[in-house]
Amino acid sequence: MKQKDNPLVTVVIPTYKRLKSLSRAINSVYNQTYDNIEIIIINDDPNSDIEKFIDIKKNVELINHKQNQGPSAARNSGIQRAKGKYIAFLDDDDFFLKTKIEKLVNTMESLNNEWIGIYSWYIREKPRKVIKSNTEGDLSLSLLKCNMSLAGGSSLLLKTDIVKYIGGFNISYQVHEDWDFILRICKKGKIKLFKEPLFVVGTSDHHQSHISPENYLKLKFKYLKTLNPLISSYGYKTSKKIYTAHFSRVAYLFLNKRKISESLKVFYKIFRYSPLDFIIEFFNFTKRRISLE
Repeated sequence: MKQKDNPLVTVVIPTYKRLKSLSRAINSVYNQTYDNIEIIIINDDPNSDIEKFIDIKKNVELINHKQNQGPSAARNSGIQRAKGKYIAFLDDDDFFLKTKIEKLVNTMESLNNEWIGIYSWYIREKPRKVIKSNTEGDLSLSLLKCNMSLAGGSSLLLKTDIVKYIGGFNISYQVHEDWDFILRICKKGKIKLFKEPLFVVGTSDHHQSHISPENYLKLKFKYLKTLNPLISSYGYKTSKKIYTAHFSRVAYLFLNKRKISESLKVFYKIFRYSPLDFIIEFFNFTKRRISLE
């Protein structure tokens, strides 16, 4: 597609110690059918010289952090430099299918101003599976109930001015920073769903997997405490479902780490809190891949 006919899109790629998958991610943006793209790569590893390993073209800006600041700070560095009408995020272990930007921009350009962003289905690389959602408009409740995944943000195309207005990502969160980001975005407008897989999620572990279950439980409490007013606004029954969904994931993390006693303690607390919701959540959880995003 010709640049003169299409708005500029900024693609922000934060990276940390993943040179091999980073090259794949960058090439997937180079190969887009949409031409008017700027790429901002944020190297959050001060000990690596990635210019030696990747192909830097003229539409690419590389930002080297002098110290490791984490994924949220890296994305914020890209947001600050973004000049596009729209902004997309790409994790360094994921990659776009070649029509992703074109299809999402064309859809956004056809919508009225109520819509401030769009996301798509995606493909999980291993085991290979298409991950679908049916939610659009306000994504808040589906996110709170853990009923959808945005794959760390690689799914999204958003209006850049809105992203800058809300201040980007909250660097104080060690988990769920992408959920917090979307919850604040949804206060400003509606998010459209494009019902086609347009990118692939790689096999590298998310950073939550490196957090101990004990610390994850503490961070989960902190995260939910900040959201308590929002969660409570949905009413008592829905609030129970939200808390059950979140703490079930903590229990399963303990289980995956073979910490059976700790897992059972969390499961027991969930069961006492809401037996029916626990049974439903347990049944649903066994049907899908465990996700701690």
